[in-house]
Amino acid sequence: LKEDFARALLGGPWFFGRRGFYLRKWSPGFNPHTESMTQAPIWVRLPGLPLEFWHPA
Repeated sequence: LKEDFARALLGGPWFFGRRGFYLRKWSPGFNPHTESMTQAPIWVRLPGLPLEFWHPA
């Protein structure tokens, strides 16, 4: 069960009906109507990018 939780939380990116969605651990007091998302992790793939432009950060 812990492995499934970690995979769901960290294993994205996740899509539902061709729309991406972001998962985070639930916390008491969470209200989806008042929460705003100011940051979102993204994943970008650039095939053929020359190595001189690559940086791990």
